[in-house]
Amino acid sequence: MMLRNDLSRLRYRRLPLDAGTPARTTRPPLLVSHEAQAKNGSESPRFAVALAMTAATVLHAAKTPASRVWVVDDNPDICLSLELLLHSDTMNVRAFANAQQLYDAMNAERPDCLVLDYQLPDADGLAIQTRSGDSDVKIPIIFFTGTADIQAAVAAMRHGAVDFIEKPGTDGQLLAAVTAALLAGRAHQARRRAAVHYGRAIQTLSPREREVLDAISQGLRNKHVARRFDISPRTVETHRENAMRKLQVRNTAELIRVYTMVSTDRNERSPLR
Repeated sequence: MMLRNDLSRLRYRRLPLDAGTPARTTRPPLLVSHEAQAKNGSESPRFAVALAMTAATVLHAAKTPASRVWVVDDNPDICLSLELLLHSDTMNVRAFANAQQLYDAMNAERPDCLVLDYQLPDADGLAIQTRSGDSDVKIPIIFFTGTADIQAAVAAMRHGAVDFIEKPGTDGQLLAAVTAALLAGRAHQARRRAAVHYGRAIQTLSPREREVLDAISQGLRNKHVARRFDISPRTVETHRENAMRKLQVRNTAELIRVYTMVSTDRNERSPLR
């Protein structure tokens, strides 16, 4: 009984509504109920509660402000249903009815995760996905749709979508996908900050130190690097040690990892056209 009461508070939380608007204390019956999910064997109430508690614990442990989760769907009942499902102390949820509303909001701030219908009145999912990925900060996207086909799903995943869920989906699918997207987004931001930090450090290397570092990152041994640049193996070792000192890494493996991370980050931000 305690579990079912906890589930009720989790899923049917009342959101603030404008004055004069009749209060709705239950979610629209658009997402499959826990009872139906359990009957179909796809999910149980206990699993949904455990997943939601795990998601909240993991995101809260990051000690960061509540994540911005934006929902874009032209069906207002689906927007409300997703708001009620996802809204928590660790997630602030906003809903938009079309792509233009989303673009206008993104002029002021950017979400940490998008839950996006593939077919909207004014744009398709790939167009929104492409536009939202134009900046340095990539937005994790989850497609939640009932109109797209296999080819659309494949295209979306190839363009970096976190998940592609067919409506009505399950609460567990959505909670797991959003949690994974938020964690992946934070990991990406952490890598980006590290890449920027080490990128500045690499700028302090001499031209020869950069050449040696690039050769080492390709897997060449000291003697092969020495032959390439017509220098002694001891000189190669000196350049390598100087690079390690300037980048503040402890060994060659870390040196290669850092250099590769910076190179990958630059390629992602300035891809060849």
